[in-house]
Amino acid sequence: MLTGLDADGHAPVFMITEHIVIRDKNVWFVGEKLVSGDFVTHCHAWSVRRHCPRQLTRLNYRDITYHVPLTMNRVNYGCSEECLIALRYRI
Repeated sequence: MLTGLDADGHAPVFMITEHIVIRDKNVWFVGEKLVSGDFVTHCHAWSVRRHCPRQLTRLNYRDITYHVPLTMNRVNYGCSEECLIALRYRI
Protein backbone atom coordinates (compact mmCIF):
# COMPACT_ATOMS: atom_id res chain seq x y z
CA MET A 1 0.00 0.00 0.00
CA LEU A 2 1.22 3.49 -0.80
CA THR A 3 1.14 5.59 2.38
CA GLY A 4 2.37 8.89 0.92
CA LEU A 5 5.62 10.59 0.02
CA ASP A 6 8.81 10.87 2.08
CA ALA A 7 9.74 14.05 3.96
CA ASP A 8 11.45 15.48 0.85
CA GLY A 9 8.39 14.76 -1.28
CA HIS A 10 10.41 12.83 -3.86
CA ALA A 11 10.07 9.10 -3.12
CA PRO A 12 6.90 7.19 -2.27
CA VAL A 13 6.56 5.42 1.08
CA PHE A 14 5.08 1.92 0.97
CA MET A 15 3.88 -0.53 3.59
CA ILE A 16 2.96 -4.20 3.63
CA THR A 17 -0.53 -4.32 5.15
CA GLU A 18 -0.71 -6.89 7.95
CA HIS A 19 -3.85 -5.92 9.88
CA ILE A 20 -7.03 -3.93 9.32
CA VAL A 21 -8.28 -2.44 12.59
CA ILE A 22 -11.89 -1.21 12.88
CA ARG A 23 -13.00 0.73 15.92
CA ASP A 24 -15.61 3.43 16.51
CA LYS A 25 -16.32 3.80 12.76
CA ASN A 26 -12.62 4.32 12.03
CA VAL A 27 -10.62 1.95 9.82
CA TRP A 28 -6.83 1.73 10.12
CA PHE A 29 -4.40 -0.26 8.00
CA VAL A 30 -1.41 -1.41 10.07
CA GLY A 31 1.73 -2.91 8.59
CA GLU A 32 5.45 -2.94 8.01
CA LYS A 33 6.97 0.22 6.56
CA LEU A 34 9.32 -0.26 3.60
CA VAL A 35 12.34 1.83 2.59
CA SER A 36 12.06 3.21 -0.94
CA GLY A 37 15.24 3.14 -2.98
CA ASP A 38 15.83 4.34 -6.51
CA PHE A 39 13.35 4.45 -9.36
CA VAL A 40 14.39 1.75 -11.86
CA THR A 41 13.50 3.27 -15.24
CA HIS A 42 13.99 0.00 -17.12
CA CYS A 43 11.23 -1.64 -15.04
CA HIS A 44 9.20 1.54 -14.39
CA ALA A 45 9.20 0.64 -10.69
CA TRP A 46 10.56 1.70 -7.30
CA SER A 47 13.07 -0.54 -5.55
CA VAL A 48 12.11 -1.22 -1.92
CA ARG A 49 13.61 -3.04 1.04
CA ARG A 50 12.62 -3.78 4.61
CA HIS A 51 13.79 -1.74 7.61
CA CYS A 52 16.09 -3.48 10.05
CA PRO A 53 14.88 -3.46 12.78
CA ARG A 54 11.33 -3.70 11.52
CA GLN A 55 9.18 -0.54 11.63
CA LEU A 56 5.41 -0.57 11.88
CA THR A 57 3.19 2.18 10.57
CA ARG A 58 -0.53 2.87 10.28
CA LEU A 59 -2.78 4.66 7.82
CA ASN A 60 -6.39 5.78 8.21
CA TYR A 61 -8.55 4.73 5.26
CA ARG A 62 -9.49 8.40 4.72
CA ASP A 63 -5.84 9.23 4.02
CA ILE A 64 -5.42 6.76 1.15
CA THR A 65 -4.57 8.70 -2.01
CA TYR A 66 -3.66 5.81 -4.31
CA HIS A 67 -6.56 3.36 -4.59
CA VAL A 68 -4.96 0.84 -6.97
CA PRO A 69 -3.72 -2.53 -5.62
CA LEU A 70 0.08 -2.92 -5.67
CA THR A 71 2.31 -5.95 -5.91
CA MET A 72 5.90 -6.36 -4.80
CA ASN A 73 7.96 -8.44 -7.23
CA ARG A 74 11.37 -9.94 -6.60
CA VAL A 75 13.50 -9.75 -9.76
CA ASN A 76 17.12 -10.25 -10.75
CA TYR A 77 18.31 -6.84 -11.87
CA GLY A 78 21.95 -6.41 -12.76
CA CYS A 79 24.03 -8.53 -10.39
CA SER A 80 21.59 -8.48 -7.50
CA GLU A 81 18.06 -9.43 -6.55
CA GLU A 82 15.72 -6.46 -6.11
CA CYS A 83 12.20 -6.04 -4.75
CA LEU A 84 10.23 -3.72 -7.03
CA ILE A 85 6.85 -2.02 -6.80
CA ALA A 86 5.40 -0.48 -9.96
CA LEU A 87 2.88 2.36 -9.77
CA ARG A 88 0.63 1.94 -12.79
CA TYR A 89 -0.97 5.35 -12.53
CA ARG A 90 0.26 8.82 -11.61
CA ILE A 91 0.31 9.66 -7.89
